[in-house]
Amino acid sequence: MSVIHNPFVDRLIEIALLEDLCLSDVTTELCIDPNLQGTAKLIAKETMIVCGLPIIESVLRKHGTSFQINDQIPEGTKVNSGSILAIVSASISTLLATERTILNFVQRLSGVATRARQVCKNAAGIVVLDTRKTLPGWRILDKYATTVGGACNHRMTLGDMIMVKNNHIDCAVGTRYKSLVEMLLDMKQKKSWYIPIEVEVRDLAELAAALEAKVEFVMLDNMDNDQILKALKLIGQQSNPPQVEISGSITSERLGELAKVVAKAGGKPISVAASMGSLTHSVRSVDISMGILPNRS
Repeated sequence: MSVIHNPFVDRLIEIALLEDLCLSDVTTELCIDPNLQGTAKLIAKETMIVCGLPIIESVLRKHGTSFQINDQIPEGTKVNSGSILAIVSASISTLLATERTILNFVQRLSGVATRARQVCKNAAGIVVLDTRKTLPGWRILDKYATTVGGACNHRMTLGDMIMVKNNHIDCAVGTRYKSLVEMLLDMKQKKSWYIPIEVEVRDLAELAAALEAKVEFVMLDNMDNDQILKALKLIGQQSNPPQVEISGSITSERLGELAKVVAKAGGKPISVAASMGSLTHSVRSVDISMGILPNRS
């Protein structure tokens, strides 16, 4: 089953169509012959990375009428303003009823993919990760779009991995546990064998605890470049260093700086990634129009 064709997205499409059609499309019903057939062209109004076009089929199927889609641009393609992304043939009533739903999906997903491609292009070898800072209900789609743009998915759900964040530490150490090391070792003993542990560390003391517990991942959270350099040098001294995620105030411009910090750290090769909530939480939808015309005999 593809990412777009799954029950979660189907439910989202149903809600989106209901938002528009709960009281029917009164304008179209009053002025359009229900038997009139037509053609719609999705047209890019700016340079973008195309993402989400397969959802057109899902929307039209949910609407429940016959249709045909031609000349659909492959996902991940870079196009310029004026490019035709897809041509849809259906009744004019169907095209008018689903126009905004289709555009809302494709414009946002293409916006996320475009942003991810821009960031990854300037990543200087740093792996770019997305986050769970997604539009509520849209996580599968938002994370799909980041991969189309070239980024990598981090956690999809809270159950994908054990992520020990600062709030966990602040609430557990001093109440249930005497130290962070004790907490992490207890969690390692209790967890399922296949679930990795990542620890969000704020300073070198917390990093030392995570390294002592030999967790699989460490997140260097909101550290400046000097702190990151010290942390990477410490990690590089380990016989089996964990993978590293750098998080907090990560921008496209800063990725180049981080690459230089990683190179300067030396030591054993370390897998370093940077997570960016801005890939999804503040992305701008791109501009796409849908022109609809009746078929002329």
